[in-house]
Amino acid sequence: MIKMKKPQVPAFMSRKGSSTAKPGKKSKKQRPRTTTGNGTVVQAATGTAGRWAVYVVAGLVALMALYGFLNSFKSDPPPQTVVADSAGVEQQQAGSFAQSYVGAWLSATKSDHKALDAYGTTQTTAITGDTPVEYKDLAVASVHKESDDMTSVVVSASVKTVEGDKISKDKKKEIWTPYWYQVAVAGSGEALSVVGAPTPIASPGIKDAPQTNYNRRVSDQDMQNTIKDFLAAYVTGKGDVTRYVAPDKNITAISPSYWDSVTLKEANSAEEIKDVSSSDGQTADVLVTAVVTHDKTSKPAQYVLSMKVRDGRWEVTQINSVPALRN
Repeated sequence: MIKMKKPQVPAFMSRKGSSTAKPGKKSKKQRPRTTTGNGTVVQAATGTAGRWAVYVVAGLVALMALYGFLNSFKSDPPPQTVVADSAGVEQQQAGSFAQSYVGAWLSATKSDHKALDAYGTTQTTAITGDTPVEYKDLAVASVHKESDDMTSVVVSASVKTVEGDKISKDKKKEIWTPYWYQVAVAGSGEALSVVGAPTPIASPGIKDAPQTNYNRRVSDQDMQNTIKDFLAAYVTGKGDVTRYVAPDKNITAISPSYWDSVTLKEANSAEEIKDVSSSDGQTADVLVTAVVTHDKTSKPAQYVLSMKVRDGRWEVTQINSVPALRN
């Protein structure tokens, strides 16, 4: 008789929690379970809320990371560039070039004209004598753009001449006379050249000065006192200049002061000056003639002052740059 072997139960059917139960035994009711990402077993409802919280936090972190990543490519705005007036710069360059050229031309001698040769001129063969022209106060008087490639520059210089003294024949008298020279400059920017030699020209003539508009002599003592005290504080530094200046104005004294004293000679106004006791708020423009002194040397000086009455006293509100002319 052949014995039959007991059939083996498959391994997956014998695991705990299988739906297959042994005959005669009731199967235990299983609780629904869920597993979170970290392996912790929680209730289904709690697990769902936890997962959403994780998703929200992860999303915020991702957005912040993306924002930082994109910002890393954002460059700062380019700095603003101030563009200079090219025409003005070119005129300054031409003026400086011509000024140096005139200096080399005045200093050149038959045996020493190296500085002049640097300008590429071929006129050094016409130079005679070994005594350079002595000059001072070399300056650009004017610059005029003739065309796109040509600029006319006028350079001034005080040239020394020596004359015999009328009283003593053994003494010599030095005289410095201003002269003007016109130079043609070609090119622009970094490449400049002179066209020919300097052209000595006549300096501007002197004409009679025009009449000013200050035709009323100031006799008001209060105004005169304010002007005297203001000039003393402003010119020589003796006293506090702010005492004579309107409180909303900013006028500071000359510092350091060169002049030892200043004397009021005359004051003329363009307006009629009224008594300060009844003219609060009155304004006046005054042409002041004074004498400034240093050591034993005195010089005439002129100020154009704007003044105003406040609280029964005159105050200076402005030092004007030019006087008003008569129409």
